[in-house]
Amino acid sequence: MLYSYKSKSLAGDIFSGTIEADSTVAAQQYLRKQGQLLLSISMSHRGSFAESLLKLSRKKHVPKRDLLMLTSQLAIMSDTGVDLAEGVSQIAAQCTNPKLRETLMGVHQDISEGIPIATALEKHPNVFDAGYIATIAAGEASGRMAEVLDRLTNTLRNEIRTSSMLKTVLAYPIILTMLSVVVLGVLLFFVLPHFGEIFDEMKVPLPMMTEILLKLSKSLRNDLIYWSGGAAAIGAGCVQLWRSAAFRKKLDGAILSTAVIRDVSRSLAIGRSFQLLGSMLQSGVPLLSALQLARGTVKNSVFRELFNGLETEVLNGRGIGAALAAAPFVPGGASQMVLTAEKTGRLGFVMHKVGAFYEDDGERRLQELSKYLEPMIIIFMGFLVAMVVLSIMLPMISLSQAS
Repeated sequence: MLYSYKSKSLAGDIFSGTIEADSTVAAQQYLRKQGQLLLSISMSHRGSFAESLLKLSRKKHVPKRDLLMLTSQLAIMSDTGVDLAEGVSQIAAQCTNPKLRETLMGVHQDISEGIPIATALEKHPNVFDAGYIATIAAGEASGRMAEVLDRLTNTLRNEIRTSSMLKTVLAYPIILTMLSVVVLGVLLFFVLPHFGEIFDEMKVPLPMMTEILLKLSKSLRNDLIYWSGGAAAIGAGCVQLWRSAAFRKKLDGAILSTAVIRDVSRSLAIGRSFQLLGSMLQSGVPLLSALQLARGTVKNSVFRELFNGLETEVLNGRGIGAALAAAPFVPGGASQMVLTAEKTGRLGFVMHKVGAFYEDDGERRLQELSKYLEPMIIIFMGFLVAMVVLSIMLPMISLSQAS
């Protein structure tokens, strides 16, 4: 298969190109022998337009809950001594997700032909990510497949729990904000213009706030196309900014350093990445490969740069504890425990424990932040609605006093 890659030499030079290899692991090993550190790799999309359409039509997406169920069942079967090929076949026969069932049938056929399971899974990158495949490969090589599958099950369960918690915590503020915007829109588009006509007919002197809102309402109704164009231009500008690496780096840095949200963002980032690293290390994945795979799951670009530094430290034969201690957004307690773990040879176990602690801490802090955020949104949106209502009521009060 043909892969597109980006790599960095020991001198710090960046290279990009394509490489022919049987798998991403084989490509990574080849580049490492050439003295290059793999930064990113993906299957090359070169080919005809028809081939591109065919690849797109075959693209698979399997919910993480289905992947959790699959991994959990495989762990139980492997622990009870069921042959892996037979286990995959049984799960495929009972699978209700057609995409996952088709994938498992292909995996079963490959395993039955003697292909290693990790290689069989690599043929389905839209179902199984690189970290999942590398962990399975390590378990297969070490002969601890049941233990590795059990760890993968726990990792997936934690990811689903955290994702569900985030959606639950953020759902109410988002719904509240959208509802408030709808109420403001109705007031400005329909209610305020109607009262404006009444005030004009009765020649009521208007307060400045009422005049400003009436002019805004009139402009929104009469020049909606221009307002829409302006909103579209602002939206396009925001998209371009979001795609800008420099802007994303500044934004990610602000997320990690802003007083209100830094504790939440740091704890969640450390929790997820450390748990994943610990799980892979305990499963037998080499430290350098584990760092590269974990870096791919990190969304924050500033935090991702830390992983680049950790990979360089490992390539130079040093540990990662000192680099973590030098990072301003890594808590001192976490880096100290990693330093101790490197000396005792229990890095995987300790990193998983540290990650679990900080993930729980991040979730707790996020829930606390949400409790403060909700009343703040209510107060702010209530203030805006009150301004519109007051702009209507003040002229009405003046009119009643005059009569």
